[in-house]
Amino acid sequence: MLSRHHVVPEWDVPGDSPFVGRRFDLDAIAALFEDVVALEIALGRRDAEIWSARPVRVADADIRISLAQDGSPGSIRAAHLRLRRDAGSSVQRIGSTTLFLDGRSAVWRFQ
Repeated sequence: MLSRHHVVPEWDVPGDSPFVGRRFDLDAIAALFEDVVALEIALGRRDAEIWSARPVRVADADIRISLAQDGSPGSIRAAHLRLRRDAGSSVQRIGSTTLFLDGRSAVWRFQ
């Protein structure tokens, strides 16, 4: 679990970014997020069949279902986000996740 102030490797980012230096502020990162526009979800074969039979619409988010590898549990693989402001273009490693920033959109991969 990430603490509010978590130490991560250094990278070049704008001075007003929440990713300054070796520390970043999870509250500042969360403040960038405006809305979730899509989720990538991996499901087991049976769960994927059930989903296909009765898909659910979730608050205007696009739900993208794929099959999990045999024996792997289902999980959310990525969240596609709309940002409140331009965050530049960069790739950030946060623990075992990766956050891809591109202007006012982002993809947070959880694999």
